Amino acid sequence: MSDLLEELKKQRRLTHDRLLTLVTDLTDVQMSWLPGAKAPAIGFHLWHTARWSDVDRSLMGGGEELWKAKGLAESWGLGDTALGHLGTGMGIGDDASQLLALPPKEVLVAYAEASYKAFDAFLATVTPGDLRREWEDGSRRTGEIAVLMHHAHDNRHLGMVEALRGLLGLRGSATD
Repeated sequence: MSDLLEELKKQRRLTHDRLLTLVTDLTDVQMSWLPGAKAPAIGFHLWHTARWSDVDRSLMGGGEELWKAKGLAESWGLGDTALGHLGTGMGIGDDASQLLALPPKEVLVAYAEASYKAFDAFLATVTPGDLRREWEDGSRRTGEIAVLMHHAHDNRHLGMVEALRGLLGLRGSATD
C-alpha cells in the first residue's frame, strides 16, 4: 500500500504541475475563451480543480480552505454568486459556468498554485491509515476515495484544457 500511496502522491503533483504548465503562456482572453455554448473556459477548469483541491484538503483534515481563509469569493466579487456544491462550481450548469466572472489570470493562477501546493504538502504527510478514516461530515467517504476520485477528476479537466488549447491553435499536450 505504501508504494501505491507514494505513486498516487506523485501522480497528483504531476497533474497539478501539468495544469499550471498549460496556462503559463495563455493570455487573459485565452483563459476566458469559450469554444461553444456547452464548454467552459480554461479558466473555469483551473478554478474548479483548484477549488476541489482546497475543499478536499480541508475535509481530510488539512486545515481551513484557502478560499475561505482569504475571503476570495468576496474579494473576487463572487460573494453573492451561486458557486454550486461546496462552492466548487460543481453542478452550476453550462450557462452559469460561462457567466462566472473569474479574476485576471495572474490572480486565478496564484490561487491554483497555492491550493495545489497546500493539497500536495498535506498529502505528503498522509499515511495509509489516515486515508482509510471516514470523514466526519456524514458522507461515509474516506481520504482514499477522495484522492482517487479527484485524481481522475483533475485528469479529466486536464484533458479538457489540452483540447481547448488545441482549439486555440496552441500545442495541447502537457506531456510533450
